[in-house]
Amino acid sequence: MYFTHMPIDSIYPIVENLLYVAVVAILVSWGHYLRNIFDFKRFPEVEPTQESSDTSQITFCIPARNEAHNLQKHLPQFCATGAEVIVVDDESTDETQTVLQELKRQFSTLTIIHSAERPAGWLGKSWACQQAASHATTPWICFVDADVWCSETFLDRFVRYFGSSSAPKTGLITIWPQQVVKSFWEVVVIPHVYVALLTFLPIRYQRRKPRWMPPGIYSRVAPEFAAANGQWMTFHKDTYQSIGGHESVRTRIVEDVELAKRVLHSGHPLTMYNGVKDVYCRMYQTPHQMWNGFMKNFFAGFGYNVPLFLFMGIYHAVVYLLPPLVLLIGVVFPPPLPIFLSAVLASFLAILYRATVNGRQQWPILSSPLHFLGVLWFEALAIQILWNTARGKPTEWKGRKIEL
Repeated sequence: MYFTHMPIDSIYPIVENLLYVAVVAILVSWGHYLRNIFDFKRFPEVEPTQESSDTSQITFCIPARNEAHNLQKHLPQFCATGAEVIVVDDESTDETQTVLQELKRQFSTLTIIHSAERPAGWLGKSWACQQAASHATTPWICFVDADVWCSETFLDRFVRYFGSSSAPKTGLITIWPQQVVKSFWEVVVIPHVYVALLTFLPIRYQRRKPRWMPPGIYSRVAPEFAAANGQWMTFHKDTYQSIGGHESVRTRIVEDVELAKRVLHSGHPLTMYNGVKDVYCRMYQTPHQMWNGFMKNFFAGFGYNVPLFLFMGIYHAVVYLLPPLVLLIGVVFPPPLPIFLSAVLASFLAILYRATVNGRQQWPILSSPLHFLGVLWFEALAIQILWNTARGKPTEWKGRKIEL
């Protein structure tokens, strides 16, 4: 029955070729992922020594806007390390200030800063981080989001590392937290961030030049390999100041990536670690928060490059949406056997690839078939972003309007 001729026979060759492209693309992505995981390692272990018990080498800087609930749950963990902790209350309208004052009475190492009026041209988070950094007194500055928490042993290990001889003398260290997903849409959407990271980013080339690339070219393109996660970024103070701190990215929505680019451009090292089983974050609590959060960041992550944005939308539609669409349509209009088999293979490989990522990042493996729904979610988001951009409509985040 798969050879039944239909009026749509004329598009079969195009569909067949696109499905072959999808199969090859998924296999290449999978191969690149397998290579990347060897470079995307967990934070190193540090043996306890008298030297590494020094907690005066690092300051935790936490910007907080309407984060009372998260601060009450997670801030004591950071204060208990004995390291300096600075929290900037970014004009919160909830109980953030009350919670901070209660914690201040418990922990002498906690410093609370009431954010000064935000200067024109600054985005809120960068302004809060800049103020925190200006009060830090240690060689290392660790910017952490208020919704981040750690395993029982990790923070002690992390602080010890910067008090030991193992710590580098310069650069940026960023940890990608294990994203905690609880609701249906979190399970569908959030893992795509890591799928994209591990599919498209050559992690090893952040630290060393490819053998095949001339040094002169690498020095110019190296910043394009940069990535960082603003939920956990640790700078040596000299590096942070040499790139201009958050002031240099005061207008940037994805300030973490821009800072990472500046680090590589300045010749300082950038190291990324996988925070699985060590550092945790739940990015969004509701579907509405998630939509607005990605509405703010998604297009900015492409540098507002419309051609690239459109290309990646088409690429994901062909690679991840076309195969299951062919199978669904095939229920009514059975396609030729080669097309049917190619669609089955591409869909199976996509699910298997997602299952590989889910397993490594501690997400439900049985949710892997929802990968296609997640791609569809981002396609819808992209259309909404382009429509809002064309109309000049800003998005809103935590009560502030942000131009796309």
